[in-house]
Amino acid sequence: LDQVIRQALKAGRFEPLQDYCRRYDTLRPESPHALTGWSRKLAEAAEAGAFTEAGVRKLLNAASAVQRRKRVHRATFQLAADGEVPHAFLMECSVYASPDDVAEMKAVLADAWADADDLREDPGLSFTAMFVGVD
Repeated sequence: LDQVIRQALKAGRFEPLQDYCRRYDTLRPESPHALTGWSRKLAEAAEAGAFTEAGVRKLLNAASAVQRRKRVHRATFQLAADGEVPHAFLMECSVYASPDDVAEMKAVLADAWADADDLREDPGLSFTAMFVGVD
């Protein structure tokens, strides 16, 4: 169930993410899943109109396409909330790549975002993705 929860987040599937977290938490009430709080925050942001699941999925698909073209593997991912802007999130995708490759991947993803009117509108800057290199 833990892997399904993480896959739902990486895929931008917030409704199933919430459902899977509820199931997990029901099975382990003494130890709720680490992403349960995030699942609520993401669902609240989508309900508030900050972004749609479809918009986030399109952004995450663009990031995955950049990663596949560069032929690098993802190490981990981490979600962070903007403390000053309500309903704004950053997904950091750690990848096994050199600093030069990571810089190129960031530029390609930024260009893809800038060139796509729909991505600039939804999710806009309310949900962003960024590559981080790891050794």
